[in-house]
Amino acid sequence: MIKNERQLAATNKQLDLLNQALDGLRAAGEQDALSLARVGALEADAASLERQISEFTAIRRGELDLAPLAAIHRMGKALVHARIASNLTQEELALMLGQKPQQIQRYERTQYSSASLSTLERVADVISARIPDKNSASSSGSR
Repeated sequence: MIKNERQLAATNKQLDLLNQALDGLRAAGEQDALSLARVGALEADAASLERQISEFTAIRRGELDLAPLAAIHRMGKALVHARIASNLTQEELALMLGQKPQQIQRYERTQYSSASLSTLERVADVISARIPDKNSASSSGSR
């Protein structure tokens, strides 16, 4: 992921070098398996860099989905609700996370305001693994 103009310039330079190497390999016209594998690898790398450049320039132009930012302040409450929906107690969640129940109580009392991003991700992973997918349950039940 490109995060600033310096990285954008370096990525553009790297893409130019990859394209030059590709042009050289294609001009050589070799068709053996090793040459084709090299071309394929360089093409994949170039495509990845092109996607990163395209994403950065689109974001810089303001083409950005801000919905995830709006949802961040509701994340703590959503985690508490999801734990309840998954039929996990605070004690069970704590055990699954390798934490003390009191820590989960503190997190939930403040709606996870003091939790790190990695903690939020771990809690979400544990809880979401326990919640049945309503779409798959309803679609399989209606057939």
